[in-house]
Amino acid sequence: MEYIITFQKVIDYIDQHIHEVISIQDLAKHIGYSPFHFSRIFKEVVGETPMEYVTKRKLQFALKDMSKQTSMNDIAFNYGYESYAGFSKAFKKVLGVSPATYRMHCPNAEPPAIHLEELKLNKTGGMIYQPKMIVKDSFVIVGRAYNIEMKDVRTTKDAPTYWYDNKLTDGEIERTLYDTFSPSTHGEFCLNIAHTNDWSKFTYFFGVLDEKVDKPLLEDFQRITIPASTFAVFSTPLVPPNDFVNSVKGTWNYILNYWFPMSGYEIDETSYDFEFYDERCHPWEHHLVMMEIYIPIRRKSERQS
Repeated sequence: MEYIITFQKVIDYIDQHIHEVISIQDLAKHIGYSPFHFSRIFKEVVGETPMEYVTKRKLQFALKDMSKQTSMNDIAFNYGYESYAGFSKAFKKVLGVSPATYRMHCPNAEPPAIHLEELKLNKTGGMIYQPKMIVKDSFVIVGRAYNIEMKDVRTTKDAPTYWYDNKLTDGEIERTLYDTFSPSTHGEFCLNIAHTNDWSKFTYFFGVLDEKVDKPLLEDFQRITIPASTFAVFSTPLVPPNDFVNSVKGTWNYILNYWFPMSGYEIDETSYDFEFYDERCHPWEHHLVMMEIYIPIRRKSERQS
């Protein structure tokens, strides 16, 4: 707890000086640590190096400026980049797309404040950053639906990682789906579908990409069409496998209780949100694991009256 209180001062300092050049020496001096000791403890507390965090945090703040008419060159200079090319390179490395592609989907708000104690209580296992924004065409998934009893299910965050946490199968369903439908990309789509008028149950759908929609369905399997949508794609922090389920649950809590209220977006209920698991969550391949949460969004200003 002592480290959390101390390093919260560093997190706040970074936000307060977000437009300035920030060095490890500046941050260490702020709390009276040597740069070496500071860097080691910062990574233990935050989950990444100080300069990795500073870079990502600067880009988070830049998103609000990008939602306005500010020139991209000015934005780059305002956050300490010598050129737009350098800014664009860092942006694409962190968010996976170019600033020009992301710009039309930028939230018109500063990123939620980071509170290390709340992150620890939520058991996210690390920082959660502004999502990638992508537009996906309609696609089909094929799999099996499970009707699950669970008290007071009101949002999808009430039942994340159900497959991973409860070991619904021994791997037989995955093998059957991949052998039968041979999707071109590996990854499982997991949907938690609440029943509108019954808060005691939900439907959990586990499936893979279906590129052979004319292929006859196996018994007890079904298809779901995901409509064309703009998705906010959140990545859970990299955590040890034993912390994975709590990390996903904590990420959902952050998204719904912190990110959405400040983002200017709302969930587009004409589509589906889903969890996506690929090789990055395989504990037999990686000592740290993660997954992605896709949420269909629309700007609140687009809501029909």
